[in-house]
Amino acid sequence: MTKFLHLSDLHSHFPKSLKGFKGTVLITGDIMDDGAEFEYNRAYHRLYDLGKDALSIITPGNHDYGLRGNIPDHESISRFDILSGMLQNHHYDQKKIYIDKSAIDKWILLGLNSCRMDETIKGFAQGEFGERQLTDLSLILEEQARPDYQLIIMFHHHPFWDSRFSKLRDAKKFLAIVKKFKNRYKHTTLLFGHQHVKGEFNIAENIKGFAAPATWMNNKALQITIDNGNISFGEKVIDLY
Repeated sequence: MTKFLHLSDLHSHFPKSLKGFKGTVLITGDIMDDGAEFEYNRAYHRLYDLGKDALSIITPGNHDYGLRGNIPDHESISRFDILSGMLQNHHYDQKKIYIDKSAIDKWILLGLNSCRMDETIKGFAQGEFGERQLTDLSLILEEQARPDYQLIIMFHHHPFWDSRFSKLRDAKKFLAIVKKFKNRYKHTTLLFGHQHVKGEFNIAENIKGFAAPATWMNNKALQITIDNGNISFGEKVIDLY
């Protein structure tokens, strides 16, 4: 049996206790507030402490990449890659996709980078996967397809939030790819955050999406349990600093 806990938009407020949770914590971005060095140092120690009971898998958010989430800088981007390298032995540079899987419990986990590395203040907090990453996603979904496996895809930007300041620019292309493979997996779960609003979306047959609220404002998190290819969803109360 595998258990996941979905957190998002911590903005430098980290869980103090997971109240007995044993599994993997999936954090879909905005772990920091401004991408500053001191924030990354604190994040490493807080997440390392959680690692005694739970592993942490992270994907980047716009606030992890620079000041106020609007102005990315190479130093902040590099800091995130160092952190993800320490936590999960993966670097999101050039938008490489994170892959993990279990043949025992029958699941595949993908971590995507929805942040625009070329962002300017004019683009505000918009996101984008980019053509290269979407092409890689199609190839991976084809190669990894198992009709008895659960597929989980985690990323930061909300694919259904159509705001000129914070939308995921290529959401339609991304969702079209996911839907193309809907019958190649037992069930697909999309996990994301960004808008600080909790939501559940029935995207298509066998495809669900879950938007996490900002964890620093909410002490409840989505808990996902997978056992021999079967998935269930619930809530878990956590303690925050």
